[in-house]
Amino acid sequence: LYRQVITIASSSCRVHSVLYGMGGLPVHNHDLLAACQLPVNRAATTLRLGVDPLPNHNNPKQQVQQDQLERHYPDLSSTGLRGNRESRLSIEDGLTVAILHRNHAEQRNYCGQVAQQLYHATENSLRSQQQSNWSEWGESRVDCFRYSASPLLASLDPEQPIDIALLSGHQPQQGIPAIQRLHSDSQLLIDPGSLSRDEYLAALPIQQVSQLKQLGVALFFILYSAESREDEAVASAQRIGTLFHLITGSEAVELRESRLIEQYHPQQQRESFEAALGERLQPYALQQPAERNEAVTQQTPMAVRHLGHSDDALNNGYQNLSRFWDQTGVLYRDGLEALQSVDPFIATGQIPPLSSTFNNHSNQSATLPQFNAASCSGCGECWSHCPDSAIGATSLTPSQLLEAGMKMGGADALRPHLSKLSKVLSTLTESGPSDQLIQQGWTTLMEQAPLAEERRATADEAVATLCKNLGSLPVAHTQPLFHQLEAKKPQAGELLALVINPDSCKGCGICTTLCAIEAEKQGAEVAALTQQHSDTSALNTHYNQWRSWEQLPDTSSNTLIEFGARPEIGALTATLLSRYAAMAVAGGDHAEPGSGEKLVVRQLLGITEYRQQPLVQQQLQELETLYKQLMEGIREQLAAASHIDDLAALAEGLDDLSNRNLTLSTLAEKTAGIESEGIDAYALKEWIELAEAINQEQQQIAAGDQSLGRARYSLAFASGTAATWAGTFPFNPFQVPVTIGSAAEIGALASGLMEGQLEQATTTHRLIHKAKNLLKNGAQAERKEMDRLTWRDLSDDEQQQCAPLLLIGNDTTLGAAASGGLSWLLNSDLPIKVIVLAEMDLGFAGESGLHGANHRHSDARSELALAALAQRNAYVAQSSIANPEHLNHAMREALQYNGPALLRIHAPSPQRHGFASDQTLAQANRAVTSRAFPLFRYSPDLPGVFGTRITLEGNTTEPDTIASWAFHEQRFAGLFTALDGDKGPTPLEQWITLDSRGQNNKTPTCTVDDGEYAIDSDFARRLGQLLQQWQMLQELAGVVTPFTEQVQQQAETRIAASHQAEVDALKQAHQQELQTLREQLEDEVTTRITGQLSALVESYSDTH
Repeated sequence: LYRQVITIASSSCRVHSVLYGMGGLPVHNHDLLAACQLPVNRAATTLRLGVDPLPNHNNPKQQVQQDQLERHYPDLSSTGLRGNRESRLSIEDGLTVAILHRNHAEQRNYCGQVAQQLYHATENSLRSQQQSNWSEWGESRVDCFRYSASPLLASLDPEQPIDIALLSGHQPQQGIPAIQRLHSDSQLLIDPGSLSRDEYLAALPIQQVSQLKQLGVALFFILYSAESREDEAVASAQRIGTLFHLITGSEAVELRESRLIEQYHPQQQRESFEAALGERLQPYALQQPAERNEAVTQQTPMAVRHLGHSDDALNNGYQNLSRFWDQTGVLYRDGLEALQSVDPFIATGQIPPLSSTFNNHSNQSATLPQFNAASCSGCGECWSHCPDSAIGATSLTPSQLLEAGMKMGGADALRPHLSKLSKVLSTLTESGPSDQLIQQGWTTLMEQAPLAEERRATADEAVATLCKNLGSLPVAHTQPLFHQLEAKKPQAGELLALVINPDSCKGCGICTTLCAIEAEKQGAEVAALTQQHSDTSALNTHYNQWRSWEQLPDTSSNTLIEFGARPEIGALTATLLSRYAAMAVAGGDHAEPGSGEKLVVRQLLGITEYRQQPLVQQQLQELETLYKQLMEGIREQLAAASHIDDLAALAEGLDDLSNRNLTLSTLAEKTAGIESEGIDAYALKEWIELAEAINQEQQQIAAGDQSLGRARYSLAFASGTAATWAGTFPFNPFQVPVTIGSAAEIGALASGLMEGQLEQATTTHRLIHKAKNLLKNGAQAERKEMDRLTWRDLSDDEQQQCAPLLLIGNDTTLGAAASGGLSWLLNSDLPIKVIVLAEMDLGFAGESGLHGANHRHSDARSELALAALAQRNAYVAQSSIANPEHLNHAMREALQYNGPALLRIHAPSPQRHGFASDQTLAQANRAVTSRAFPLFRYSPDLPGVFGTRITLEGNTTEPDTIASWAFHEQRFAGLFTALDGDKGPTPLEQWITLDSRGQNNKTPTCTVDDGEYAIDSDFARRLGQLLQQWQMLQELAGVVTPFTEQVQQQAETRIAASHQAEVDALKQAHQQELQTLREQLEDEVTTRITGQLSALVESYSDTH
C-alpha cells in the first residue's frame, strides 16, 4: 500500500505518515479534524496524532526538561499534531450516558448491559466507548455510549460531553472522575453505597462540590431499600432502574416502559427494576460548602527519602525516582496522561524502583483496619498474610524503642535516665500507644526515684519531646515476644509495634478475618484488628504511626530465629517480621484486593530476601578482609623500599595531577615506569589495581547506584494476570530488576538474563580468587588463568552466593504457551526458579467457558508440576498459601538447590474466581484439604531412588469432599444445581469409580453447606482426574501402590517360609541335642551301674 501511495504522490499531493494511539492515548475527533485540515503545501513528514511534544506545564521540573529538549532539538515541536479542543466535529443529536466506576468486577458490565437493553427496546443507533487496559484495580474508568434516534456517523469522542452519568463504586474522597465533561444540563446519579447522602457529600472534595454548584449539574442519589442492602442482585436492579428513570425522562429518548422492563435480565429482579424505574426522583439542592478545618497530611514515602540520596539522583539519571515521579508519575496520578511530552528517559523503557510507593490507595476504601494492641496475641497471621505490605510489624525491646525516639531528635536530656526508664517499662504489661506507655513509665520512675526540681523540669521536657516523636505508635505485650521471654530473663521481653499504611491498604479484610478467628481461639472479646471508618482524623493518625514505625530498628536476628522456632508461629511468619523481607514488595500497585497472586509473590520474595541477605553479608566480609590484607601488603612494600632512585620521574609523574587527592589507581599509574632498588613497581601496580577493584566491587554490592546495593535476586514476569499489576506503568512495586516478556520468548529471555547475572557473580569470585592467590605469593600465570574461570567452575558455596532469577507466570503462559522453553529450562543447569501461579480453572472457566471445544478433556495446565517431575533433574514442588510452613520449606529448598526449580502455587483470585476478598486463604485451604491441589516436594539432592525423593508432608489426613472447593467459587456456579428429581443421584466419590456406562446412568452429587447439589457430569470427571493425580502422587512416593496387596502377600509368604525353615532347623537341632544327651545319659548310667556292680563284687569277694 505504501508503495502504491508513493507512486501517485506529486508536488501537489503530499503523503504524511500519521501515528496515533501513542502511549495508549485515545484518539480525539478534534485531532482527526486537524489531520484532515493540514496545509496543502506542508512538507511530507511523520506526525504523531494527539501528541504535543512540548506542552505547557505548571510543574517547573517538567518545564526545565522541555526547555532543554527544545534547545537541543529545535524541530521537535513540529513532530506532533494536536487539534484545537474548541474545533470539534459537529455534535449530532442524541444522548450521552456514562458509567463512572473504579474498575471493579461488578461494575464493568454496567455500560454494556444498559446500552444493550436500550438498543433492544428502541432499535435506534448506539455508539459506545469503554476504557480498557491491563485491568488496573481501583483506577477510575469512564465507560459511555451515545444514543440517537437518527444514525450516528461520527465515532464517540473520548472527551464527549456527558448528559447523564452514574457514579458507582467510588468512595467520596476519591472525587468525581471526568467532572470536566459535565455541563449545565447534565444529570449526575450517585451511588452512595453504605453512606447516607449527607455523609457522602461531606466527604467529597470541596473544590468539586463548588464546581458542581457552579455548573448547575442536577444531582440525584440512589436511596437503597432494606432488601437492596442485603442482596447485591436487588441493589444492582435498583441501580440500573434508577438510571433508566433519568434516561427515559430525556427528550432524546422515546420508548414504552413496558418494553424496557421486558428486556431486563435477570427476570428474578424485574420487580425491583420496575419499582426503581417508576420512582420519582427529586434533584438535590447543593449548598456552597464550608471550609473544612482538618485535611489529610501526606508525607513523602520512605523509599523516596532513601533513594533521593543516591548517586543517580545527583546525576538526574533515568533511575532517579524523584525525577521520574515529578516529570511523569504526577501526570498519571492526576489523570493528565495526555500532557505527557516527549521524554528521553521513558524511551529507555525503564521504571525506577519502588515508584508505586507514590500511589495512594487511602481513598479506595471506606474502612481501614484499626489495631487494638491489648487484644493482640502475637500470632503474626495479619502481617504475614497481607498481600499489599500494608501492615508494618517490628519486635524491639523497651530500650530500643526509647533509643529510636531519641534519634528523632530533641530528647538528649533524657539519656542519663534511659536505662532506668527502660527497666521500668519492662515491668509494665499494659498495651497501647507508645506515648502513654512512656509517660506512665516516667511517672512510675519519678515516684520511685524523684529528681531535683531543676533536673526534673529538663527531663520532663525531654520526655514530652520523646513522646511527641513516637506519637501514638501502638505497642503490644504479647505472650511469645514479651511475657515468655521476660519469664526466662528479666528485661529480655520485646514489644510488638504494629501499624497500618493507608497508602497501601486496599481494605480486602484478610487481616481482620484472621484476627477474628484468632480472637475466638483466645476467647478475647475484641479482635486485635477491626475495620473502622476511614475519616480524615483516622488517616492522619495512621500516617503519623507509619512514619514513626519507619524510623524504628529492624527486628533482631536472634528474635526472628527464636520466634520462628515456635510451632504455633512458624518460620515464614517470623521471616516477614523482618522489615527487609516484609517490604520486598511495596504497596501502591493495582493488584485486586485480596489478590492470591500478590500474596504468593510477596511471601516468596520475602523468603528469598531473608535467605540471600546473610550470603551477601558473608561475601562483603570476605571482600573487606581481602581488601585490608591487600592494603597491608601495599604498605609493607612501600615501607620496605630503601629509596626510590628516580625521584625526578616520580615528581614529574605527579605534577599533572588535577587535584591533591591521590587514589590507589592514580598512584599505580604514576609509579608504573619508576625503577627502585627496594620496590617492584609492576608488582606494586598489580597489588594496587586488585585492591582498587575489590574495593569498588565491595561498594557496588553494598550500596550501588541506588543505595539499595546489588540486587539479591531478579524477576522475570511472563505476560498474564500477574503482569497486569506487576508491569503497570508507571507503578513499580519492586526494588530489584524486573523484566516482562511475552510467553513465547520469556524462557529464552530468562536464560539470557541468568547468564548475565552469573557472569557478574563470577567476576566477583575471580577477584576473590586472584586476591587469595596474590596474598599467597602465587605465580602471575595462575592469576591470568583465573580470567578463564566460569560459574560452573565455582564451588557449591560460591554458587549459592550467585543471585537467583525468579521466573513468574501462570499455568497458561508457562504451560501451554511456553512448554518447550520451560522444558529446556528445567533440563539446564541454570539456577532459575520458575514460579507458576495456578488458576485451577480446569478448562471450564477460561476463555472458552463452559462450552469450549476442549473442556471435556484433561487440562494439561493442572498437571504442570507432574510433568516437571518427569525432568528428574529439577527441584519441583506444589504448594499453597494455605500452608505457610510447606511454602517456606519448598522455597528455601528451591533456593538451596543450585540447579533449576519449579514451584506451582495455588493463587486464588477473588474477582476472577468469584468470592469475597477476605476469603482468599479460606479458598486456598479448601483446595488443599479437598485434594484438588495436593502438596508435594521433590528434591534431586535427596539420597535414594526417584520415589524416595518425593515427600507428601503437609496434606491433611482427613480430606474434605473435592466439590466443596469448586462450590464456593462463582466461576463454577453454573456447574452445580439443586438436586431435584435427577436420575440415580450418586455421591461424587462413588460416581467417579463407575465405568462410563454407569456414569451416564447416574447423577454425581455432593453435600455442601447443608445442601444437596447435582454436578455437571463433565465437570465431575475433571474433579475425578484431580483425585487421580493425588493417587498418582501417592504411587510415585511409594505411599500407596496397586501392588501393595500382592507385595504384602509375597512378603508374608517369604516370612512364613523363613519362619518355618527356622523352626525346622531349631527342631532338628533340638532333636540332635536330645539324642546326644540321651546317649551321654545312657553311657553315664551304664558306667555308674557297672561301677556299683563291680564294687559289690569286690565287697563280696572280701567277705568270702
